[in-house]
Amino acid sequence: MATRITLDDALAALAVSLEAMAFVSLAPVDGDPPPPGDDAVAVRLAFDGPARGELVIVAPRAFGRLLAGNVDAAAGGATDAQAADAIGEVANVVCGRLLRDVGGGKFRMGLPRAAPVLADDGWGPLTAGSGDLTSVGSTIVDAEGYPVGLGLAVGVQA
Repeated sequence: MATRITLDDALAALAVSLEAMAFVSLAPVDGDPPPPGDDAVAVRLAFDGPARGELVIVAPRAFGRLLAGNVDAAAGGATDAQAADAIGEVANVVCGRLLRDVGGGKFRMGLPRAAPVLADDGWGPLTAGSGDLTSVGSTIVDAEGYPVGLGLAVGVQA
């Protein structure tokens, strides 16, 4: 029997991971969420095992710079690449925590893949399933004043 993973599971993992890693708290977004911005990055991380899917985080690079600074205060101002790497590391930790928390057996995770979000895309990358994966949902939260999107897509495990 396949392990069921929900968006609520992923959101809980995001909240705990950001608080533990970077001292960042999440809050609901009041009203319509703002667009992710011209400097946003979408990070995708695939996983398989008892369940198969992909976790997606979309956030402005400015949020990545905040993460990098909170994790390593001595680093100073982070570059765009370092900001994207910081968001990728969060995706890695969130996915690992999510898979550990839902249990069901041994999982394998891919590497985080970051790509710029085009201005016309907005939050679209959150809901686009890759290949035969189907989006199970997405949400946008406020993370210390930055809009951060979380999406989850799953597929049937053979």
